[in-house]
Amino acid sequence: MARTILIIAAIAGFFILGYAVTSGKFNQSWNWQKKYLTEGSFSYKIPRGWKEEKKNDKNFDIRVEYSPANAGQMPGTTGQAAVTVASQREDEPPMSTQREFDAWYVAEKGTDEIDKIGSLEIGGRRAVKLGYEMKSQNGELLWSLTTWIREGDTNIYINTLGNGIWNKDDMKFHQQFSESLVFD
Repeated sequence: MARTILIIAAIAGFFILGYAVTSGKFNQSWNWQKKYLTEGSFSYKIPRGWKEEKKNDKNFDIRVEYSPANAGQMPGTTGQAAVTVASQREDEPPMSTQREFDAWYVAEKGTDEIDKIGSLEIGGRRAVKLGYEMKSQNGELLWSLTTWIREGDTNIYINTLGNGIWNKDDMKFHQQFSESLVFD
């Protein structure tokens, strides 16, 4: 299980978020803008004004991270949202194979380390929603909500990250973010 946590943390790109643990409210009236990711052939929506940073790494094809421009844009304790596209690798890290995806999709519950929040369909594709908490190097409690979609040999991870313990506003934000995906 420790390997699974490590790969999720690598996918999530954890860092100390730099915001105090505050609890902003999910704002239904935020001006969400549409973004298109050619590497995944899909679009998604993110609140307008959030800072965007594209990253490339040997572990994934593309990762786009978003962070609120200021604490007033934070839903709940969410400090980052990310979209990651990763092709199947030969070394098969945890949470990357069709076999694992299928097992998570039908599982009724998670493990000691990872909560299974649910199975659903997004854009006609099967998806698994997972959550977990961990401690940062300096002892801060961090959380991640991840929606994992598997398309052929490609994994798509939709993450939201934050400090403390996720709350209903964080869940609402993750739901709107992850379920905004539209495939070509």
